Amino acid sequence: MHRREFLKSTSIAALAAGTLPAAAATASGDLAAPAPRMLRLATPWADAVAGPGDHAQRLAARIAAATSGRWNVEVAVAQNAPGSVIGGDAELCLAPERANAARHRAFAWFSSLPSRIGLDADAHAAWIATGGGQELWDELGADHNLKGLLAGWTGAAPALWSRVPFATPSDLAGKRIAVEGLASDIVAGLGALPVTVAPDEIADALAAGEIDSAVAPDASLWTRRRLLSAAPYAYHSNLDRGGGAITLATRRSFWDALTEGDRILLSALSAEAFAASFAEAAAEAAMAAALPSDLLAPIAPLPAAIDEVIERIAMSVVAEAAGADAISRRINHSYMSFRSRTRQREGDLVG
Repeated sequence: MHRREFLKSTSIAALAAGTLPAAAATASGDLAAPAPRMLRLATPWADAVAGPGDHAQRLAARIAAATSGRWNVEVAVAQNAPGSVIGGDAELCLAPERANAARHRAFAWFSSLPSRIGLDADAHAAWIATGGGQELWDELGADHNLKGLLAGWTGAAPALWSRVPFATPSDLAGKRIAVEGLASDIVAGLGALPVTVAPDEIADALAAGEIDSAVAPDASLWTRRRLLSAAPYAYHSNLDRGGGAITLATRRSFWDALTEGDRILLSALSAEAFAASFAEAAAEAAMAAALPSDLLAPIAPLPAAIDEVIERIAMSVVAEAAGADAISRRINHSYMSFRSRTRQREGDLVG
């Protein structure tokens, strides 16, 4: 059965079984069911049976189920999903947090920083939840009418896909590379041209020669298969070694108007979505490693000569962004302090 029909049929079954909230009784004794609130969830990923587009559909269904039908959620594809929320075209969005770095570069810290500077998914989630990250995220988001919640992970090392091979740093000069966040500044530092392309349009843009290379928007097998058909060369690189956060975001004004119970509910559903996304990414990585090379071509390491240059540029880009203003300095201090403590604990365990 198609997923859409399944969702419809299970909703009907729930109504028939009486599992949705009972209708309210009016003074005359008639029953009047409260009308559900219709919400729109914007996402840059088109619906599919796998990959991040499916994550958005699952989260929308979970929100409807958890509210027992008080909220019905329509998923809409929007290239600038956070912009749809800020502009009032949607109440919610599910999108990579790195895209918000175009609004303020400090949002990049809540996606995870590029190169080896960034935290892995577990440590990043710990910083958000217990290391002061959420409070700083809320403070930065309030200036842009956004409230962000960690709701997924792109998967580790989504890879740099290219129509041509790379051997030396000069090979990237002048290349049009689809990328977001602080990685755009790194690409520019390599002499390449950073461009913005919607996640679902990257494969077509590569195939058509509109771009020369792209950092994959996620590491899912679904995305990997699509990009493989458009770009024969794939590299693990310091541009996005650890992956990054996927965020469930709302307008801050929408969030502030919610009851405390509904805020807790959305926070819990976001945490559930993050755990599911992280587990799925790990399972897919294990599956990909077990597949024969004729079914899924391996991803090679980027030549060290290039990756070392990326590392040096990344350090400079992060340092510059960290010193841009007071909120950036505070966010960077919190992030780096937590990173230092995490690495120290890892060292103690190894020792």
